[in-house]
Amino acid sequence: MERRSLANDMKRLEEDLVHERSLALDNQEMLRRSKIKEQELEDQLESLLRELEESEDNYDNLMDSFADSQRTVERMRQELNLGAQLVQKLQDEKLQLMEELNELHEENAEVEQAQELLEKMRVMFDPRLLRLTTGRITMSRSEQR
Repeated sequence: MERRSLANDMKRLEEDLVHERSLALDNQEMLRRSKIKEQELEDQLESLLRELEESEDNYDNLMDSFADSQRTVERMRQELNLGAQLVQKLQDEKLQLMEELNELHEENAEVEQAQELLEKMRVMFDPRLLRLTTGRITMSRSEQR
């Protein structure tokens, strides 16, 4: 009976040993798979970190470009304001010059009227009379001396 008991114990121990070996192999397989999964996750993490760094670089570049754009917009706004001021100044000068031109036209019209009047007066007076009158004036001056 003791032999049976020993045989049963031995059989049970062998089964336990087989079972333990099977568990050890399963654990080794799980460990191997875990290491593979860990490596895959590390590779993914590395890849994501590179993408994050690229994204941060892109963000920095975009922010720099945005700042440049803002400066350009501000410069253009100032130039536009300056242009508007220049246009206003030119319009004011144009009005002033138009007023001066109108004044010159009026003066020119007055001069033309005066010339026409002078011409009419010349025609009205006989040139011979003018010579005689001029001669008398000349004589009178020489007589005065």
